Amino acid sequence: MTGIVIAGPERQEIFREVFKDMRVEWRTMPGTGGSDFVIDLEYHSGRRKALEVYETPLILINSVPAPLPAGERFVRINAWNTFLQRPLAEVVARPIQVDAVSAWCTSLGKEPVFLPDVPGMPTARIVAMIINEAYFTWGEGVSTPEEIDTAMRLGTNYPYGPFTWARLIGLPAVHELLVTLSQTDPRYEIAPLLREEALSHAPVA
Repeated sequence: MTGIVIAGPERQEIFREVFKDMRVEWRTMPGTGGSDFVIDLEYHSGRRKALEVYETPLILINSVPAPLPAGERFVRINAWNTFLQRPLAEVVARPIQVDAVSAWCTSLGKEPVFLPDVPGMPTARIVAMIINEAYFTWGEGVSTPEEIDTAMRLGTNYPYGPFTWARLIGLPAVHELLVTLSQTDPRYEIAPLLREEALSHAPVA
């Protein structure tokens, strides 16, 4: 299976190991061409039309908070940093794409987990909430980010503490998901320090 991976220089460095067993062409922006698949790790809604130009049956987009866009070739995937590196791949696909997505995941060495088309995906929602609670704790002066990270790693056996995880994912992406979830669920009320820090960074692409 051959494909095109769209990512900025920083994400290319992060995800090269994930795609090392696939024949892929790395690009920084959408363009044209034919392949078995295209995956956009920098996706935002303004790029949908640019991606439709590709002559490929499968367009995977790193779109955790937003629903599937129009067009039966599109598939949502949780490609947050540290998540696509797992053996499982969280995906949202229309029934017509299930077989193609399963084959793609197998080629990548992943087991697909098909999910309903709702904001967020299970592990992203859980981790975003943990990060949010850590920012609340810090804001209340209970502990420092370093102490909270250490306590979560040693106490829960998580691979990263919440502040480290937020940096690896990109705090603006976490904030974007929390904004979407908090519109319908008060449990996702955003910690003031998290909001302030996220908005001080450039918006995530």
